[in-house]
Order: sequence, then C-alpha cells, then structure tokens
Amino acid sequence: TYSTWPAGSNALWVVNAGAATLAQYKPSQLQQSGAPQATATIGTGSVSLAAALDAEGRIWVSNFLDATVAAYSPAQLVGGGTPTPVVTLSGSALNDARGLVFDANGNLWVAERSLGTVIEYSASQLVDGGNVTPNITLSGTAFNGPAGLAFDDSGNLWVTNSWGGTVVELTPDQLTASSTPTPAVTISNSAILAPMGIAFDVNGVMWLTNPSVPGNTIVGYTATQQNTGGDLAPAYTI
Repeated sequence: TYSTWPAGSNALWVVNAGAATLAQYKPSQLQQSGAPQATATIGTGSVSLAAALDAEGRIWVSNFLDATVAAYSPAQLVGGGTPTPVVTLSGSALNDARGLVFDANGNLWVAERSLGTVIEYSASQLVDGGNVTPNITLSGTAFNGPAGLAFDDSGNLWVTNSWGGTVVELTPDQLTASSTPTPAVTISNSAILAPMGIAFDVNGVMWLTNPSVPGNTIVGYTATQQNTGGDLAPAYTI
C-alpha cells in the first residue's frame, strides 16, 4: 500500500548510471515507442545503479562511487534538481551496493556485490540512516557477485550472482538472522553467465537480464523451473 504522490502516480522511474540521474516518465509517455523527454530529472551526484520505492513514496538508490544507499522524498522527486537525500545509509557494510528490494515489513535488502553479501536494514534503521550496521548480513558461498534481488509471491528472496552465473533462492526462514545460508534452489545455465536484474511477472515467471556473454538478452524461467533448479535452459529468451 503506497501513500498518495503529490503529482499523481504510476510513473516510471529509470536509473541512469552514466548520467548519475533518476528520470521520471509519466504513464501517457509509456503507451508508444519513442524518445520522450523525462518529466522530472533528479541528479544523484553519484553512479546510481538501482532503485526501490518504499511505502512512503520515497525512492531509494544504491550509489556506487560514494558507497551509500540514499532516499529521496516524493516532494524532492517532483521538484527535480540535485536535492540532498532525506536519508543516507553508509558504513563498512556498503562498498559496491547493487540491487535493492523492500520486504513486506518495510525492511530494505541490499545486494553488496564486491563484499559478497546480502544485507538487510530494518525499517527502524531507515528513519535516520547514518553509519549503521545492517540488522542482518547473509554471506558465504551462496553469493558470488550478488547484483539483483526480488521477492516471489511466497516470500522467497531470489538473488542473481553476476560473477557466479547463478540465481539462488532463500526461503523466509533463512532471512530472519545473519548466517551463511545454503540456497533452497540454485539455477545455472550458459544463458545466464552474468545475470544482473531480476523481476517476477503476474504469472510467476522470473525474468533476468544478461549484459555479457552470450549477452544482451532477457531470459525467463517458469514457476515449475524455479521449483526444480539445476542447469536449466530458460523457457523464454528475448
């Protein structure tokens, strides 16, 4: 459940890493192909690599160069420019933050690629931010360059390993405390040598982006394949 945005809703926000910006596109601009002008542009002042929206309408971004995760309020996002984040997370647990995702309780999960961890900041830690130690740190051989995060409808957390060429599933029971978990499911294949982004559609298909060899593809795994695991060719390739 999301709060009301000052300037409407259903806009698409795009992270532009090279330009260090967040760009907004309104629903009416998404009905056809083309090169529309962004309706709002936020300068993040860093190479931002991922974004996630919280229940208060704030957009959180992972910043590579300054090793932070920062939040912008709805009012700042409407105004454009280069605002100072309303909350900034920092500390030794952040070095190469990539994917971000919120769980059902408002806790923020971060894929920390170079450190090989998946960390969780509790909802209470997101109020003031600062140099804080994550509430939960998951580490171990399950992670090899973790980059993307997504929850499925059963509350399982899926992690793409951009250096390991795998996507792994962690069950809700494995997300309650710091540990070195053994994935409940691991999927690998020559089609996902360096998976990055991850998302589920309404039919439960898991979609992965692959920016390197074989490269420039988006692949999909069905719910049945997700239950099976192993070396699996994708059901769909774009």
